[in-house]
Amino acid sequence: MAKKSPRGKGKTDPTTTSGSVTLTWSPPTLNTDGSALSDLAGYRVQYGASNASLSQTVDVGGATTTSLVVPGLQRGATYYFAMSALNAAGQASNSTNVVSAVAQ
Repeated sequence: MAKKSPRGKGKTDPTTTSGSVTLTWSPPTLNTDGSALSDLAGYRVQYGASNASLSQTVDVGGATTTSLVVPGLQRGATYYFAMSALNAAGQASNSTNVVSAVAQ
């Protein structure tokens, strides 16, 4: 006897959760003290559904990386993002101002 799978339970509508946001940026060239930045190793992107709660974090390796696609977001929903630069020791700079984008 073949098993029947439940209908409509536990399914996710791919049209509402398959959204993403593409972030792009220019790499920093100076430290906060004005000296030349020589040990840029990557970036830390924080994001969330509220500008007061950036609860998700993605570390992006590579000093020459200038974009990130954030997948798995709810299409049509607004998300908030901030980022910081990481040096070779893993220390993060101050975060940027929070910006928003609608997942497409």
